[in-house]
Amino acid sequence: TLLSQAQAQAVAGNGEQVVELIEAANELRRDSKTLPLLAIGQLLRRDFKAALRIWRQIQSETSNN
Repeated sequence: TLLSQAQAQAVAGNGEQVVELIEAANELRRDSKTLPLLAIGQLLRRDFKAALRIWRQIQSETSNN
């Protein structure tokens, strides 16, 4: 699956591939599993601003549930 491929790429430290795979996964379904991986991908890409934005989105969604 796209999620397992993204996880493997995260372990390998390939941020670009993580972000690409998760963006593709988000087109199919967006859930609590995709956003944390997207944040990790952004961190691996050293895009700290995007990672923080995603983390805040996760926090907002979890506090609304």
